Formats: sequence, structure tokens, C-alpha cells
Amino acid sequence: MFGDDLTKSKIPVTKQLIEIYKRYRPAAVVGVQEVPWEEVSLYGTVKYKPGTKYNQIESMTEKADKDHASTNMAQFGRFIFSHKVIDEIKSTPLGKDSELWVADMLNRLARKDAVIAQPIEGRWLTTGDPLHFLKATIEFALDRPDLKEDFKNYLKSLNLQ
Repeated sequence: MFGDDLTKSKIPVTKQLIEIYKRYRPAAVVGVQEVPWEEVSLYGTVKYKPGTKYNQIESMTEKADKDHASTNMAQFGRFIFSHKVIDEIKSTPLGKDSELWVADMLNRLARKDAVIAQPIEGRWLTTGDPLHFLKATIEFALDRPDLKEDFKNYLKSLNLQ
């Protein structure tokens, strides 16, 4: 899991991904959700393999602009990795800034094994930038019975226009 991504769902997102893993036994399962095309450059997006019965990926592209992204299905830091991922990590060269990039490793793995990019039921809330962080904080605060009314009253007191 990436620490700057939160989810809200009736069925926990990790449980959803575990169910897909149990059903298909791929090398990896990646949680994805549709984002506005204007935001695809902020995320890693997936390209699905044509002709597969489930959401198997052909490749993943990190932070491509909207003219070069294959889809607007963004991965958001929820993964189920089999032991095959560990084996692939050992042979994946370091990428940009001498870092090991998950996308590079999953692209190599997808060429020889099934990697599923599963759309999740629920909402993904990123906290990776100030505006999204504030939106997520407000949503979670309004979900809490012990905070909701006081927080709503506070927001009203700001006389926002």
C-alpha cells in the first residue's frame, strides 16, 4: 500500500483485491480507478491486454500526459503481489532517479505472466497534494459521528462563498 492513498468502500479494497487474486491466481493484482483525463499525468495508468477475459494489463505508464496515456484507469497504491513479484524485482533494473519503480517491474512481469488491474468498488482519495489532502480530510471528518456536526458548524462559520 502507498501511504498517501486512502479508500472508502463498503467492502474493504484490500479484500476486493484478495478475492480477485484467489479467483485467478495471477502474479499480481493492482487496484485501479478511473480518473479525469486532465489528471492522468499525476498517476500511473494501465493499458489492458486485448482479448483477455479479465482485467489483465499489457503495460503501465507512469505519469503520461493525456495525449499519451492508453486509458484513464490509474493505479493507486493497492497491490497483491505473489512470490513471482519478488523474483522479478531481483532482475528489474533501477529506473528514473536510480529508484526501483513498481511500474517497471509490473511491465516486465506482465510480458510473461498475468497481472490484473482491477477496478475497485468504492472511492479512492489521494492525499499526495495539498488540495486532495484537504478534500480527503474533510470527507473523513464528515463521516465521523463525533466530529460531523461541530465540523459542519465550523465550516459554516467561515462564511465561504
